[in-house]
Parts: sequence; C-alpha cells; structure tokens
Amino acid sequence: MTEEIKLWNSKTDGCDGLVNGGSSDINYRVCHGLELLKKGNQSYKDSTLRTYGRNLNRLYCELYKEDLDMTMEDGVPIGLRDTDKVIQIIENGMGGALTDRTIKNYYSLLIALLRTLDNFFSSS
Repeated sequence: MTEEIKLWNSKTDGCDGLVNGGSSDINYRVCHGLELLKKGNQSYKDSTLRTYGRNLNRLYCELYKEDLDMTMEDGVPIGLRDTDKVIQIIENGMGGALTDRTIKNYYSLLIALLRTLDNFFSSS
C-alpha cells in the first residue's frame, strides 16, 4: 500500500485526532483501535500510539488480505478476535520476514487490544 497512515495526536479527541491522509476504510478501523487503546491506558505517549497506529494499519491490511471479518464490533474488526489466525499471520511474516522484536511488538499490540476489550466489554 502506498497510502500513508493517519497518525494519532492526543491533543484532540476522537477520530479528529488523526492527521495526514490515508485509506479511509482502514484508517476508520485504526482510529477506533487507537481510541480503544487510549481508553484502556490513558498514559500512552503519542509516540507509542503512532507506532501502534502503523502496526494496526499493517495488521488490518493483512487481516483483510486473509479474508478475515473486518466488520467492526466494540472498536475492532471481528476477525481480530480469531487469535489463532492472527498469530499465524504474524508468525508468517505478514508478507516479509519480521524480526523477533517486530513480532513482539505485534503481540504487545494484540494483547493490549484484547485486554482492553475484555476490561470494557466483558459483559457483552
């Protein structure tokens, strides 16, 4: 993808906190993922959210390529909850070889999202 991801700016609220162009469909999902992460941990720095935003963009693109359900539910695509498939996508390198550190970063993002979903939407 040649489109640039929107980056989080914590000085504004909601999707207005995203700046720079990009694919509106993927960035819509990234926006809600970042809002969910911020809800789960208010102390995230802007640099962490920018990194998570780039990783979410790439991960969501891979989920889409693998035909996982991209319907939004509680701020994330339903396909993200298929953790076995998501782990397989990450372990297979997402279209290229990933370093151990990059793989760890994707797992950290996945855990943060799923933990926040569990904390805020466990009654669903």
